Amino acid sequence: MNRKNIYINLMVKALLRTIAIILFMATPSMSIGQSNPDQPDTPTPEAARLYADGQAALASENFEQAALNFSQSCNLGYSAACVDAGRILLDHLPSTANDTKARGQFVRGCILRNGNACRGLAPLMQRGVGGPVDKDGALNIYKMLCEANAVDGCALHAILIANKLSAATDDSSRNAIYSLARTSYFKACDLGAADACVDAGAYAAEGRGGAKDGALAVKYSQQACEGGEIKGCANMGVFAREGFGMATDNGIAKSYFSKACDGGVAIACSNLGTLWMDEAATAKTKTTAFVLAVIAFEKACKGNDPMGCSNLATAYYKGDGIAKSYPSAMQFAQKACELDYANGCYTQAVMYYTGEGVTQDIFKFRIWATRACDKGHAQACTNIGMFYLHGKGGFVRDVQKAGQLLKQGCDGGYQRACSELANLEPSRE
Repeated sequence: MNRKNIYINLMVKALLRTIAIILFMATPSMSIGQSNPDQPDTPTPEAARLYADGQAALASENFEQAALNFSQSCNLGYSAACVDAGRILLDHLPSTANDTKARGQFVRGCILRNGNACRGLAPLMQRGVGGPVDKDGALNIYKMLCEANAVDGCALHAILIANKLSAATDDSSRNAIYSLARTSYFKACDLGAADACVDAGAYAAEGRGGAKDGALAVKYSQQACEGGEIKGCANMGVFAREGFGMATDNGIAKSYFSKACDGGVAIACSNLGTLWMDEAATAKTKTTAFVLAVIAFEKACKGNDPMGCSNLATAYYKGDGIAKSYPSAMQFAQKACELDYANGCYTQAVMYYTGEGVTQDIFKFRIWATRACDKGHAQACTNIGMFYLHGKGGFVRDVQKAGQLLKQGCDGGYQRACSELANLEPSRE
């Protein structure tokens, strides 16, 4: 059974040019101090009056007046008004001109060290709303927020850093990006962002940006799972099954896979089904384990997990945990193949070769076996190679082609291919 282990106006232009200097000359703790509700900035009497007028206008849904009052209060140095002005302009008065005004309000609020204003500004810079695209500027804002222990800043900083991977041209650049992302994902998770914990666990498990660390992988994936991030549960299942960072325990693995499967992670359903199949191989009473495996594979295939579809096809083919049905086996093998899973293509090939549930068709066998081989199925490559070697099944004898295919099979770990290739070499010399 196969296993799989498992994103202006001149004033605003001037503000944009100076924002990095002003923001990052400040210490991290000071740079977003005003985002702390226990430390609100204090407006001047006139700014407070304008802000109160804006709140009254907002309550009566007079958005234009509210935006005007908040903008005037913002211009008098009240950063909270900058945030409200920006949000109203974006959410209630959408237009290209107001996008520009909103971005300007967030810029001013961010310069006034209001964390929420910086949060509003960064995505606009990232997407080029209300002004030019400035991904590096957005990245710097998220970095500043993260350094001030703002959990969302760390998570978004990590995501933007990771997005730079596509532009990396060498291993050194990629490793540097991974290292920065790893640090931010770890910090975001430590600050309580369950979604960041999923990535933190994966970085630790795969050794991205640092050494592989089973203990950290388990720690962060466990936090993700407990925080409602189902992918964290799926990863915990893998760790428990493989004994990575924790003791091997298939019972615990099944519990995690089951939770993730119920949460809609299709690959977790496949892994759950595989464990039930493994149990059935040694259980005295196999029926229950086979049935539970099939249920899991059905959920996996419904979620378009190709391994689940392939294993479901095998179950129908053999009659394990479900009534034997060659048409159903062919149906799910075909879906697995369409989902780019080599074993599904090979199952189709075998059924066309043997004529089980379908009319025997050597030409179709050749098509699906070749597709399976092209997707890396070592046994498929070997069998096609043998047909070429002996000139059977409609294949014209071609010893050179046979040797190439047998080498693919051998390189893929299929021992028979290695043996046949060894026998073939002397005859080719």
